[in-house]
Amino acid sequence: SQIRSLSQQSSETGRRIRETIQIIGGAIAGTFEQAETFSVEDSARVESAKQDIGGVLGDFRHLTGYLEDSAETLRASTRDIKRDIAESLVQLQFQDRVSQILTHVRDNIELLPSYLEQYERDFNATGQLAAIDWTALMQELMNTYATTEEFVNHDDKPAKGLRKAAGSDSLTFF
Repeated sequence: SQIRSLSQQSSETGRRIRETIQIIGGAIAGTFEQAETFSVEDSARVESAKQDIGGVLGDFRHLTGYLEDSAETLRASTRDIKRDIAESLVQLQFQDRVSQILTHVRDNIELLPSYLEQYERDFNATGQLAAIDWTALMQELMNTYATTEEFVNHDDKPAKGLRKAAGSDSLTFF
């Protein structure tokens, strides 16, 4: 009976070992399956992330190229605008100079009637017609000059920084 009891205990222990081995084997198989599933999912996630990153980098390269093109367009536009502004300033300065000169001449011409009236009064007082002396009127005009061109044109002498263009009455500014 002791042998039988021992035999039953052995059998019971063997059965429990088999059950434990089956449980452990099942757990290992389940874990292995899950590991494979996770591995496949991780690979899929890595591939998806790689594609997403590649797409983002492609979009970034495209955007960078577009920004570089836009920056070059802006630089070219800026150069054009600067040139246009510089040309406009030169034109405005020229117009201002011409306006100053014309204003001086106009103001001086407006003095002419008073000079003529004085000569008329002198003629009425003396009965003699005197030649008109333009010196005072010209001196008055010269006193209003603000530009070198006015002095040059008045005396018809070249001045430093100005010269008459060959065969032309136009002035070249330096």
